Amino acid sequence: MCTAIKVKPESYGEAGFISSVEKSPRDLQVDQVDVLYLHWPTADGNIAPTLRLLQLPPDNKQTRNIGISNFTAQMMRNARSMVDGPIMANQVEFDPMLNQNTLLATATETGIPLSSFCSVTRGEVFQYPIFAEIGVGYGKSAVQVILWRIVQKGLTINITSTKPDNIRAKFDVMDFTLSLIDMARIEAMTAAGYRMVTKYKVPIAPEWD
Repeated sequence: MCTAIKVKPESYGEAGFISSVEKSPRDLQVDQVDVLYLHWPTADGNIAPTLRLLQLPPDNKQTRNIGISNFTAQMMRNARSMVDGPIMANQVEFDPMLNQNTLLATATETGIPLSSFCSVTRGEVFQYPIFAEIGVGYGKSAVQVILWRIVQKGLTINITSTKPDNIRAKFDVMDFTLSLIDMARIEAMTAAGYRMVTKYKVPIAPEWD
């Protein structure tokens, strides 16, 4: 199990940041979490102050690793130049309806891996039968096809569900590989350009790549 916490923008001042980092492990009833994430870049795009706060003193025992969320390609490059140690991941929206090739290339360039959220666009993808059709050939569901395509692209996945059967099904994706043809069929769907996290929904969202 990997435990992760996020500091929200309203806590990006030094006092609020430290308080949030200290409070979250207590709330989870753990001594240490695996990853501490910034939930968003700052609204003005000036990420330097929060990145400095993210690099906690070496004697801090509350988190093992640090990560970022919703950073654009240029922000990833800036973060890489400002942070001395490893950045475990940039957690971003990644699904078969959205082309994220720019971020994928920047992940390779900077050494900051991508981690996926909104992987099934809260059900929007199921309007398209192609994913279930592909799944038939592998004995897998549409969800399993979508999730494993993300893994084959080199990402980790954040799975959200409260139903044990759904959680088990989402983990049951380790025993097949999508063919190059099927990967290409799914890749063609990214032309839809469907994005869940827009400025309309989240006003502090950056200008996406």
